[in-house]
This record gives sequence, structure tokens and C-alpha cells, in this order.
Amino acid sequence: MNNLNLASFMPIALMLGVLVYNILKTRTIGNNKVANAIILKNIIWYAILPNSLFFFLGHMLNSKKVAKSIGWGCGGGGFQKEVAFASLIYVVGAIYSMFNQNINTFKTIALLNSSWLAGTVIVHLEDMIKNNNLSFNNVVAAPLGSLINISVLLYLTFRS
Repeated sequence: MNNLNLASFMPIALMLGVLVYNILKTRTIGNNKVANAIILKNIIWYAILPNSLFFFLGHMLNSKKVAKSIGWGCGGGGFQKEVAFASLIYVVGAIYSMFNQNINTFKTIALLNSSWLAGTVIVHLEDMIKNNNLSFNNVVAAPLGSLINISVLLYLTFRS
């Protein structure tokens, strides 16, 4: 497994790490709306913000390596840069939420991020099926990480 494949697990590890830490700290998740809102806020600040910054920098500065690791022979052109700027939206949103701390702001960022991640799952799975692209980052890292993040974000959004 090369370094780029290992880096692919950073967003998953960060999301799960923030989630577990907050569950242990609050000792609750589920019916406690206040605790769920705090966990959602912390996930936005300590998982979505750094993950999105990581995606922005990776797709912007290493477009060719990222495209190659996914199994896309496009050379990392415009599409990888579009992903970079889409990721930058969540960096801006997370920073904005630090100055406008209310549950509706957190829920909006979580829903927008979940929608975008759902689109990435569809694109990667479609590429796997149509083009038989079975590269690690196309089959495992991108869809798995996105599905974990979507599950956590939607659960907390609708339970807070």
C-alpha cells in the first residue's frame, strides 16, 4: 500500500476519532439533542474542516497523483481542480460556523457536505461498474469514507 493509499484513510480516521472522542466526553449520543448538536459542531470544526482542507490541497497541488491513485488516466486536469474548489466550500463554511454558532448553520453544512459526498459515492461506483476501475481509492477509500461520513452527519443532523 503506497503513501497515497494510506493518506486516503486519514479522513475516515479523523471523522471516527472525533466521533468517538465526543461520545466518550459527553457519554451520550442518541436522544440528547444538545449533546448531538455539540458533537455535530465538533465534527464540522475538527473533521470536516481539516478533511476539506486536506482534499483542497491534495486535489489542487497533486492533481496528477490523486487522479492516478483513483485509476483515472485523465492526468489530473480540470476535474481534480474542481474537486479542490468544491472542498474549499466546506473550509469556508466551517470557518463561518465558528462565527455564527447555531444549530441551523451546523445542520446546513452537514447536509451540504452529505449531498456532495453522496455524489462522490455515485461517481466512484459508476466508474467501478462501467469502466471496471478496481483501484483501491476508487473502490474502497472514496466510497467507504464518504458513506461513513454521510451516516454520521445525517444521524447527528436529524437527532439534534
